[in-house]
Amino acid sequence: MEARLSGPTIRNIGGVARMDHSQSPVLPLQEMAIAGNAAVYQSDDLRLGRRQIRLLAISTRPSPSNDIPIACNLEVVDLDSAPEFYALSYTWGAPTEYGPLGTLSSRPECPIFCNGQALYAVCVNQQDKRERSEQVMLMAYIYRTAAVVISWLGEQDCHTEPGFALLTEVKETSDHAPNLVLLARLSPDDYESLYGVEELMALLSGRQSWVAVAHVFQRTYFSRAWIIQEVVLARTLKVLCGAHEIDWSVIAEASHFFSTTGRARRLTLLFLESAKQAPPWQQLRPDEHANLIFRYQSPTRLRSTAEEYKKRKQQGYQHQNRADWARTLACNLIRARSFKATDPRDKVYTLLGLVDEYAHDKPGLAPAYELSGAQAPAAAFTRAAIQILEDGDGDLLLLSCVEGGKAPTGLRVTGYDRYSASGGLKQRPVVERESLTLGLVGLRLDRVTMVGETKLEVLRGEPFPRWLEMVESLDTFYGRKGAERHKLEAFWRTFIVNTAGYPPRLVPDGEYWGASFGNWFREVTSRVDVDHDPDGQDENHTWHALADRFRQSLDDLRDEQSYGAAIMSAFVTPFSLSQHLRLFRTAKGYLGIGSECIEVGDSVWIVPGSRVSSLLRGVQHLRHEQGQSSIDNRHRLVGGAYVHGVMEGEAASPLASGMTTEGIQNLMEKFTLE
Repeated sequence: MEARLSGPTIRNIGGVARMDHSQSPVLPLQEMAIAGNAAVYQSDDLRLGRRQIRLLAISTRPSPSNDIPIACNLEVVDLDSAPEFYALSYTWGAPTEYGPLGTLSSRPECPIFCNGQALYAVCVNQQDKRERSEQVMLMAYIYRTAAVVISWLGEQDCHTEPGFALLTEVKETSDHAPNLVLLARLSPDDYESLYGVEELMALLSGRQSWVAVAHVFQRTYFSRAWIIQEVVLARTLKVLCGAHEIDWSVIAEASHFFSTTGRARRLTLLFLESAKQAPPWQQLRPDEHANLIFRYQSPTRLRSTAEEYKKRKQQGYQHQNRADWARTLACNLIRARSFKATDPRDKVYTLLGLVDEYAHDKPGLAPAYELSGAQAPAAAFTRAAIQILEDGDGDLLLLSCVEGGKAPTGLRVTGYDRYSASGGLKQRPVVERESLTLGLVGLRLDRVTMVGETKLEVLRGEPFPRWLEMVESLDTFYGRKGAERHKLEAFWRTFIVNTAGYPPRLVPDGEYWGASFGNWFREVTSRVDVDHDPDGQDENHTWHALADRFRQSLDDLRDEQSYGAAIMSAFVTPFSLSQHLRLFRTAKGYLGIGSECIEVGDSVWIVPGSRVSSLLRGVQHLRHEQGQSSIDNRHRLVGGAYVHGVMEGEAASPLASGMTTEGIQNLMEKFTLE
């Protein structure tokens, strides 16, 4: 890889850079963990001033046997002097969590001497909280101005070479074969029905190569929070894994392919099967399985973030740079939720570089590593949330992202732009900093009366009688007068939040999704195993009766929809997203889906400023004033929800609801959110 520097060329990175020439590139030092480096940083010539960083110049090549110490030198440079350097993007620790690379390194350790003293880790001075906070604010500039950003995935293993080779084939084939996406959606039994796709057949038939790809994407690098700005801001980005190099665009294109065709789920299954062969101490815990699919999606999410960032940079932020940057940061916080950080606060700080021109002087966003203790992360998130709400021009997107309790996922629809539950109405919340409450107004729509299984339970092959009971309890036709649809259509649109395709969009009328759902439902119910439990005879009978009646309802609709022509697996991808969502029904017959923490009795609200519906739970708060005690009724936010039939302003928009603006305002209630 030819670096954009005069002189050296980097061929491989294995913890340090190996150069072709004696002249060395310099590497910016960032947030790896520190272990005993205090003496190196205490010298006067290495203290940092404003907009200064330390660069590392490597002066000796590591020996093959690692018996000769590596010598390097740190120097302080001023960023305003436009120094040339390479920036490393990598994760501290083991490159993989499972398998033979589940340790820091398989090679002998090599001593490193920096400025004549032993160096144990390359990093900022982690013991200086002020320096750490100041350097975080400079990281965006560092990665934006680096000649090359090098993504280091860790040491290579037996999966690296075949995995990189297949990723390259996927990229090249998808560029020239429009049938690839169609083929990826088919089950193996369907391959023979296609003609003229011999190259694709050969590409997709190598099972071991797909296992290798699965292992490449399960490296810890792809879930590290700090890579968000490091990847998004890079001018030139190269990916290295041991001696092997691949362009980031190849990984991003393959990630997009896996995420939009359902193959990410298949790769996860291959990885799990392969992981079973590892020793017990290297195997995955059952509670970790649901998170694996995220790493296949990570690069394409970062590509979307980069495209939006570049677009906003070209167009400029609107509304005096205030509401727009707040919404941008809120959207990126949604994307960052599945990424990991040793310090939870970094899941906020790593995003500041994407809005740094407008957020650098916001007190609620300033890194505060000097704060310590168990409550420090919560304080950082609270400060950031208040700043976004106050600057957000009545946009309550941030509230829509609350997931309630310990729920691992919510709707996860970044931006929610395709919905408009509040009909474009906005409000500026009253932020009470002392009590940490919000004063809001909203329209109380209904109350939850039935709660069903989560999507994850269905994907595990468990029966879902409560889903079927909910649908059976609804009127045959769902929706307001003049816009009625069959309740089965409301059902399938609800649990994919009426969204499919790429880029994500509302599912239009007349497409094949309903037919695909019919085939999918038959396949799922055929795999449910309830007969093995001798103590559940009544439950088994109920389940079979419900499933039979539901299948009969599908049969009755066959004349209207050609189920046989639809590809069943087309429904798999949108359904498998946000697996912890739970279906619910309300007293008035609305069908919705939201956080798995939903309980019977929760209320459904339309809140001006929020594009989706909100699930609230009433709580009583004992208040003491002037020697008197009283009960203060408040609410807690369970999370955002998709409620079919109200997501386009049907309840809050004068045009859609048929009510006057004054009539809608009269229905609004004040409430306090804690």
